[in-house]
Formats: sequence, structure tokens, C-alpha cells
Amino acid sequence: MSRSKLRIIGAISLLVVAGLYLTQATLAVSVPSTSLKTHPASSDGRDGWFKTIPKITLESDDATAVTYYSWDTPDPKQIYKYAIKAPQGKHTLYYYSGTGAGADESIKQKVFKVDSWRPSFIIKAPKHRKHVRGPLRIKVRAYDPDVSAQSSGLSELRLYMGSRLLAKKKASVYTFKVRTRYIKPGKRRFRVLVKDKAGNKRGRSRHYFIDNKKPVIKTVAVEPSVPSVRSRATVFFKLADRVSRRIFATVQIRKIDGTLVSRSKRRRRMGKKLVFQSMKMPEQEGAYIYRIIARDYAGNRQVKTAKFKVENPWNLNNVKNHLFEISKVIGVRDEGTAAEHRTADYIEGKLRAFGYGTERQAFRLSNGRLSYNVIARKTGTDPGRQFVIGAHYDSQPPSPGANDNGTGSSLLLELARTMKGKKIRPTLIFVWFGAEERIGGVRGNEHFGSRHFVSLMGPSERASTIGMISVDMVGVGHFFHVRSTQRGPMTLVNDILNFAGQNGHAVSYRRDYGASDHLDFELAGIPSAWLEWRVDNLFHTPADNYERIQWDAVDITGRFLSNYLLNRFGG
Repeated sequence: MSRSKLRIIGAISLLVVAGLYLTQATLAVSVPSTSLKTHPASSDGRDGWFKTIPKITLESDDATAVTYYSWDTPDPKQIYKYAIKAPQGKHTLYYYSGTGAGADESIKQKVFKVDSWRPSFIIKAPKHRKHVRGPLRIKVRAYDPDVSAQSSGLSELRLYMGSRLLAKKKASVYTFKVRTRYIKPGKRRFRVLVKDKAGNKRGRSRHYFIDNKKPVIKTVAVEPSVPSVRSRATVFFKLADRVSRRIFATVQIRKIDGTLVSRSKRRRRMGKKLVFQSMKMPEQEGAYIYRIIARDYAGNRQVKTAKFKVENPWNLNNVKNHLFEISKVIGVRDEGTAAEHRTADYIEGKLRAFGYGTERQAFRLSNGRLSYNVIARKTGTDPGRQFVIGAHYDSQPPSPGANDNGTGSSLLLELARTMKGKKIRPTLIFVWFGAEERIGGVRGNEHFGSRHFVSLMGPSERASTIGMISVDMVGVGHFFHVRSTQRGPMTLVNDILNFAGQNGHAVSYRRDYGASDHLDFELAGIPSAWLEWRVDNLFHTPADNYERIQWDAVDITGRFLSNYLLNRFGG
């Protein structure tokens, strides 16, 4: 081969080799490169977790290149156009850029951990603002709301009281037990905090009243101090509690051996104030115990007892004995006769036996005879006021007057005996009126005793007399009435009706037209009332005898009147 041909071949070889080098150099420069940016720039949670969903920007250095990406698949085919958001959970982003002429970037990848969901939880514990005594148990059940289970997972549970950390636990279900005996009583705020591994947290607060102290019962008193059987007495006491504003209280009456006799309903009461409970007394006299049970909202319980004595001052047998003497032994008691005078002697003798000083008021009747009012006084602690209780002791011939008005006279004797040892504020004046019945059948020719008594009262005495009750015909009938003519003040009548309603007595009002000794007191402007049982169709007849008396009616009237006087004027 000639030298010239060899030169030509060598030159061609050099050109080929140079072209190859140039081609490789050109290809190396045109391969694109993709950069990845996030906002936020780095993880804002713990252990590389994003609590904020990051926005991802893919940017190629070749403007002509196309960027591809995919999640969790190492074969990116989705074209990147604008910023993308990372999905919840742990995922891998695959991406690369290519020109389409075979100069493609090798596939890149980046792992993203995203958990923007705050954990949730349920508190199974006492209700909000609950009063708590003893250990406080707060059961917490926490969970992650991401149903795909791609969350970071729960990290721990925490319990705070105020700003103080009480306990923490790495669990999803846990019961915190707080020993409240070392916590100062009062309103306290407890806060449950749940965290996940990404650093998300959620808290919830509840207020509880910590109360491990028993309520305090103070100032136990009974009014009257020595109540009567079947009457009503009032228990006064004070309740106090360091935490609870309201306290539940129950009052019981028990025998000395602990047997329950009666109890009040469970009532809500304000603490730190004097409260009271009206209780019906037992039917038998003897020693008893008031048992006051106080409970606060937390369930703390305090008990206080006080002994008291129930008396039976009212004795129906005494009334029966008096009525037997008046209606059967003495019998018909016509005005101004020896039988009426004998009755006045009997009454006066009994009063002196009870320890009373007595007084007789003599007055002349329209038929010329002489009759008497028998008077006994019990001086009260307020002698400037007086209260009159009266009953007439005569009868209308030919009646022995067992009901009209042996019952009233006999009842008044037993009432005077029972009131003798009692502490009463106004002076009680017991009056047995003579000559109440009508003489000769003439209208207006009656009420001589009560008319004479009122006529002797001066203006000052009338002003100081706060009331008058006439007890007349209380032994026969089915209806217990308080009566007046409505020609004077109605204050006493209304007060009697109120007392009866408050204490469960079936007493009703019925107007009358002046058929008893209260009339002249009422006309004098003194509050007056007449107690009567109706209906008796045999009064003023011989059939009005001892055997027909309904003793339940007499007993009810006597106990009612005794309780009324002690309740309104006792002490």
C-alpha cells in the first residue's frame, strides 16, 4: 500500500475517534438534574416526622426536561406540574427528569413521614364539676384518628393538676389513680394530655371538687324543749361544709334503744344558715333521740344526736272524770240555781288543787238569780299581754248538758292543769262562764257571764288582750269547725286555720251568728274564735247525756288547743 493511502486512512481514523469523544462529551452535558425542596424545609415534629403537611417542589436544571414522580412505586410515570403534598403516613417519593432523547436522569428517592392528625381520647371518670372523696380514678382511652394506621403512633399519656405533672404513662389505655387525701380541699383543675410520636398532642380539662371532710352540724335545739305527745316540735340546727355549698340533711326520731320512730324527707339545705325541720312527736311519752344525718355532694356523712323527752300532759281520762261529775252527778245546771253553784264550787276546787289562785265574778241575772264566773290566771313571761280561753258550765233545762257544755268545761279544766307548768309568754286567763244559755226562751236574754266579764274590761285591758277562744260543744259531731260572726277581727281565726293546715288537722271555718261566749269579745274588737264539733241534734234535750259523748272528738280538740297554745305562745 502506498504511503499516501496510509496517510488518508490514518486521518480518517483520527476523525472517527475525535467524533466519538465529541459525542460522549455532548451526551454527558445534556443529562438533567432534579432538586427537591420542601416547605417547611425540614421536619417540624419528632424523629423526622412532619406535623405540618409538607409542600414538595421538584425543579430540574434543564428547562426542556420533563420531571416524573410517583409515591411508593419505583417507576415514576406521573408528570410533575406543580407543588405536591405528601400524604399522611410514611411514604417514599420516587422522581427523575428526562429530555426524551435518551438522556434521562437516574431515579432518585426520598422518604417522608407525615402525621398532622392530633390524637384523640375518651375520659371515663366522674362528671365535670363532680364532688370527690377518696381516690380519684380517671380512665383514659386514647386512639389515633387515622384509620389507615399510617400514623406515627401514640407516645404517652399525662395527667396534670394545674401545672403540676402528676403522672405519665406509655400506653393507650390507662387509669390514673389520684390520692386526694394529700390534696387541699376545694375546686381543682385536672388536665389529661395525650401525645403521639410525631409530637402532636391534645389535652382536655375537668374540674373536680376535692372534699374529704365531713360536714359540720352545729347548734342543735328543740322547740319546745319538752314537746307533748302527738304534737309537732321543731328541730333547729346549723350545717357547714368547707367545700359543698349545699348539704342533704335527714332528721330522725329514734327510741333510746335505736328503734326508728319517724324521719323527715331527705331535703337539700343551704349550709352555714340556721335551718329547721318540723317533726311529729311519738304517741307515747318517754325519752327519745333526735338523729341528724348530714351528707354533702361528695358523700361525706356526719351524724349528730340529741336526747329529748316527750311528755303526755294531756290526759283524756281526767276529762272523762270531770264530765262524769258535772253531767251525771250534778246533772241539769240551770242558771243561778244550786246545781250551777255546785258546779262552780267543783271547778274552783279543782283549780286550787292544780295550784291556781281563783277569782269569782258575781252578777245578777234577768230573773233575779245570782250567777258566777270562775277565773284562774297563769302569769306569763310577758304580763303586758293576755289571752282568754273560756267555756260556759251551765246547761239548758231539762238537759244535763254533757255536750253543751260539759265537754268544754271539763276540757278547760284539763287544759289549765297541763298549762300550769309550762312557760308561756302572754298571761293565760281561764274563765268558766255562768249563765250562757238563754233564759225564758227570750232572744238576747243570754251570755250573761261573758257579757259581764267584757263589761269589766277597761280600754287598756281590752287592748292588751290578744285573743279569746270559746270551747263549746266539742263532744258530738263529725266536723271540727272554728267559728266567728265576722263582726270583729279575723286574725285569730285565720291563725288557727293556718296552724291546723301546717300540722295536718282537719279544721274548717264556719260562720255563726253569736251562739257562744266569744260574741261579746268579738264585738269589743278582740280577735275571737269558737271551737265546735257539728252536728249535734240532741243538745238542749234530756238525751244530751254522758253516754253519747264521742271521746275522739274531745281528745282531738284538747290536744289541738294545747298544741296551738304551746306553739304560738310557748317559751
